[in-house]
Amino acid sequence: MTGGRRQKRCCLRLNESLTKFFESKKKSKFYRQAKSHPVGQVLKWLEDLSYAGLKPSCQTIFQDPATVKVPQPVNEGHGQGVFVVIAGKKSCAVPPC
Repeated sequence: MTGGRRQKRCCLRLNESLTKFFESKKKSKFYRQAKSHPVGQVLKWLEDLSYAGLKPSCQTIFQDPATVKVPQPVNEGHGQGVFVVIAGKKSCAVPPC
């Protein structure tokens, strides 16, 4: 029997100022384990792990996070926002318990 579940993974697209912002947050409980990767690399890793139907579904944070004072809009796709959500489905050979 084959099951399936929808998974979402997140990735960050960083420029130099954003890299400095996250480096300055290394002691933060939230940011200290954060890693940033290019969207294309994350898509490749997920494909290698047998995820299907992968697509960068939405993006947000369109300015330096240190200057954000109000919630940022969420737009479709990727390429402009700092934070990207990737949706995909992984087929499982064994159904969940």
